[in-house]
Amino acid sequence: MAKPILDILAFRTRLAAIFSILAVALILYRLFDLQVAEPVVEPEVSEQRLTREMPWVPRRGLILDRNHRQLVRNDDRVTLKVELHRIQDRVAIAKALAPILERDSSLGFQEILKEIPKEAKDFKP
Repeated sequence: MAKPILDILAFRTRLAAIFSILAVALILYRLFDLQVAEPVVEPEVSEQRLTREMPWVPRRGLILDRNHRQLVRNDDRVTLKVELHRIQDRVAIAKALAPILERDSSLGFQEILKEIPKEAKDFKP
């Protein structure tokens, strides 16, 4: 009775050893491929291999009152903060921001600022 159990145990041990050796061989092959077969000279290519930009926006739920009426809705928005005291060339900034804000580039800086709602201008964190 003990012999079949030992045979099964020996088979599982050999199978685990084979998979482990294959995994190590695969890792060593990939390491050789990256380091020797395809060496990277340019840092930009190396950076592209290492990093990947994946935008991720967390999904947040609605905030409801006890009667299940919606109190708060979360919207994904891009915000823009302008510190007026730091801007030297306001005309150039207005021309650069106009296409991003989907405004007419012939408008001046003050006209673009006038189109921003008051509560957005006065926001202080």
